[in-house]
Amino acid sequence: MRLKRILIILSIITFFSFALYPIAHAGAWALSSIRWLDKDEKVYESFVQSIGDSGQGNIDKFIRDPQANPLYTEEDKRITLSPDCADFPYLIRAYVAYKLRLPFSYVSEVNSRGGDPRYGSKITPSQIFDQDHYSSFQQLVNAVKLVHSGYYRMAPEVENGDTYPVKIQKETIIPGTIYYDPNGHVTLVYKVSNDGRIRFVDSHPDRTLSRPWFGPKFALGSRSNGGGFRRWRPIWYSNDGKTMRLSNINLPDFSAEDQYSKVFHFNGIGCLSYYEYIRMKLSNSGGIVEPFEEFQFMISDIYEDIKYRGVAVNNCVMRGISKKPHPGNLPWNIYGTDGEWEEYSTPSRDARLKAAFRDMFERTVKMVSMAENRDPHLRYSGSPNKLVAG
Repeated sequence: MRLKRILIILSIITFFSFALYPIAHAGAWALSSIRWLDKDEKVYESFVQSIGDSGQGNIDKFIRDPQANPLYTEEDKRITLSPDCADFPYLIRAYVAYKLRLPFSYVSEVNSRGGDPRYGSKITPSQIFDQDHYSSFQQLVNAVKLVHSGYYRMAPEVENGDTYPVKIQKETIIPGTIYYDPNGHVTLVYKVSNDGRIRFVDSHPDRTLSRPWFGPKFALGSRSNGGGFRRWRPIWYSNDGKTMRLSNINLPDFSAEDQYSKVFHFNGIGCLSYYEYIRMKLSNSGGIVEPFEEFQFMISDIYEDIKYRGVAVNNCVMRGISKKPHPGNLPWNIYGTDGEWEEYSTPSRDARLKAAFRDMFERTVKMVSMAENRDPHLRYSGSPNKLVAG
């Protein structure tokens, strides 16, 4: 009888040892849970918001600042992330997963039809790794830094990717949501204002952080290349230790159509652009346009874009790049290359800056037209002199 009791106890111990294998025997870190819970997502959101609110111009300086980093521990003095734009969201997600001892899985290789996967078509995952594949967090970081913008360039039907396109609603456009610009840039939402304006935090090849506002300077692209707002696809471990991904049908905020409509409408207002539609969907003002505040904001936004470009140019000068002879040939693609051109040139920032000026002009013309047509959605009670003074 005693032997039988001992055998039963040993069987139970053996069962739980295997059942808890993914938690007890992780590679880069041991897991505290086999999945992310809502409270963990809140920590991630808060962490991204802290990056944006800090005003810090470099993510590694933020990570090592105990006053700014809400997840700071002494080991952060030895951690180096150093991301560019594409791996920035991945490394932030990985960092939070590491701190909370949660699963982290990512597409480590992709297939592409049409050459460079950053600009190709029909991109699909070909290899997926998780934290168990690495012996330390820093080793995982060094591998994830190979991620490029093509890893986001996936159609909504690709269900084994890391992210998915979302419905535009207040519950989904929150800190930590990704925006993928198919021209080759990736950002994270860190703030949404009451009037529906979205502010990003992003990293650049020169390792600086910027905090641009969302607008036409960020391209949407087509449905097939996965542009627009995306969120992390939930993952968890099965009983046999396999990484599982939630399918689209089980994602309440998934949408393969919402961002890719040919015509956008909101509350009876038609012929909206994608950017106007998103602003109105997220705003508490119901589509009301206040020209004085709008114009002030546009001027401030352009000023910030110029300031960030100045930082990029100064970094180039400080590193002596401006003293080198002019290259004999331009890269085949000035927006996506490598070496010093990739790190220190600013063609993408220049393109976004030009788009911001164009948007300011077009929005100003539209507000004038709204005033001439006595559009009820235009709200302004001041005098013409106030507009001029503003």
